[in-house]
Amino acid sequence: MQGPTITRSAVSGTIAWAASWLAAVLYVAPNGWVGARDLAPMTLWSAPFAVVLSLAAALSVASARGRSVLWLYGSALLLGPALGFGCFALAAMVRGGWVVAFPVFSCWAYGGFLGLLYAATTTRSAKSIGAAVGLLLLASLALVWTHSALRRLG
Repeated sequence: MQGPTITRSAVSGTIAWAASWLAAVLYVAPNGWVGARDLAPMTLWSAPFAVVLSLAAALSVASARGRSVLWLYGSALLLGPALGFGCFALAAMVRGGWVVAFPVFSCWAYGGFLGLLYAATTTRSAKSIGAAVGLLLLASLALVWTHSALRRLG
């Protein structure tokens, strides 16, 4: 079982990295591409986040045996954004409080949730796919709402 867990966790990290970058693009695109020059650093700073999320996915998958779907998705909902915040806080400390020109925390929170959502979904039967799709849509709507609210504030 080692191989599938490692593969699943690597895919989870890749999904977190890609979803975080996509969330950043979705923030700068409607903003007249203001901050687009920070997409390259976002790619670089998201790599350690993806590694951390891969490790969390491996632990999540390893502890999933016998857990309910609600527990798996609930832990993804709480742990993904928490890891996003932790990585944001570390990056802000390293960079002196400024990471990039857009809200990297919301990008990493979204990516973290989607990465762990993938891990949770692939540990259960196909019956839980509908719930995962519903959570994905809700998370995407929350991201759009957060980005529009931040644009109005800033």
